[in-house]
Amino acid sequence: MVRRIILGVLVLSTLGCGDDSESIDAGTDGFVRIDASPSDSSIADAGRDARRIDTGPSGCSVRELGTMLEDSCTSDQICVCGTDNGLCEGTGTCSVAFGRRYLIGVVAVAVPTTKPSGECWDEPGCGAPDPYVVVSVDDTPILTTLVADDLFEFSYDPPEVIETTVAAGSTIRLDVFDEDLAADDGILACVVESITAAHLRSRNLSCMGDLGTLVSVIVPAP
Repeated sequence: MVRRIILGVLVLSTLGCGDDSESIDAGTDGFVRIDASPSDSSIADAGRDARRIDTGPSGCSVRELGTMLEDSCTSDQICVCGTDNGLCEGTGTCSVAFGRRYLIGVVAVAVPTTKPSGECWDEPGCGAPDPYVVVSVDDTPILTTLVADDLFEFSYDPPEVIETTVAAGSTIRLDVFDEDLAADDGILACVVESITAAHLRSRNLSCMGDLGTLVSVIVPAP
């Protein structure tokens, strides 16, 4: 059931995350940081709060809106669609977004053929990296995925999933590493600082650009 929950929102909630969310911050840890933020087309809180939302005959909705998802709840709430928690039409329940359990699913990772410096990932032979992902909430690691040996691109099938409580203002960080014999290299860090209800309604923790791609989703736990 976990796989169905994640994949039910994956395609819609990741296609709209574009290069304009990318900010480079190499810092001192070797990572390229990409700040993940919900697309303006997913939730427009200011406009939506100012008008009545048609939530259907019996509840809220999570609908396809082009290449994004639209959650009809507003303010500090999120639409919970029941057992499968995918898409629903007028049958969900607007619930408080924070202090509840969520599933974070790591779906896919893609790494450029060289480091940002232009150097090879692995020697000899300028081989492919061995990427893996660490998910952290408020600086506490909660999930480390398996290592994808010698691959520039890898899809987790089924997605690797962790359940956690998300509080208002939490920071969710997904770090992609290259496993090495000596010390693991940082590839990129996908960061959501001070997460909002709008971000949770987008169901999207993905970030992508020329410096790498990480596909990840967050959905209310059943």
